[in-house]
Amino acid sequence: MGTRRFCASPFPAAAAEAPYPSATSSAIIRLKPTAKKAGLYFTRGDNKRLPGWMQCHRRLRFDENGRAGMYVFSNCEQFIRTIPLLRYSHTDPEDADSSGEDHIADEWRYACMSRPMPASRCIPEEPLRWFRDPLKR
Repeated sequence: MGTRRFCASPFPAAAAEAPYPSATSSAIIRLKPTAKKAGLYFTRGDNKRLPGWMQCHRRLRFDENGRAGMYVFSNCEQFIRTIPLLRYSHTDPEDADSSGEDHIADEWRYACMSRPMPASRCIPEEPLRWFRDPLKR
C-alpha cells in the first residue's frame, strides 16, 4: 500500500501566519519543500483581527437548526485551557488582549478566516404586543 496523503489537492490545508509565504528565514525555506512533499499546502493567513474575531464568535453560535458552528473535542487541551482565559484589549474593546497567551487563539482565528462563514441574516422579530412604549402617547 502506498503512503496516505492528507491533502492531495493544491487547495490550502492550513493557513500560516502572514510572514510565512514571503519570509526568507532558513527554517521556513527548509519547511516549504518538506510540506509540499507531504502534500501540505499553506496559504497566507488573513491576519485582520476584527473580522477574524467575528468569524470566531460566529462559530460559537448555534444555527437555526440547533447545530454548532464548531466543535471542540476533549483532546484539544490547549484550546480548552487558553480560550476561556482570553481577555479583551484595554485599548480596543473589540480586539483580544495580545499581551497574554494568545497563540492558540491566533491559530483559531487564522483557521476561521481561511474558510469564512457568511454573515447570518437578521430577521427582525415581531415586537412584543404587551410592551407599551412610555414615550409614545
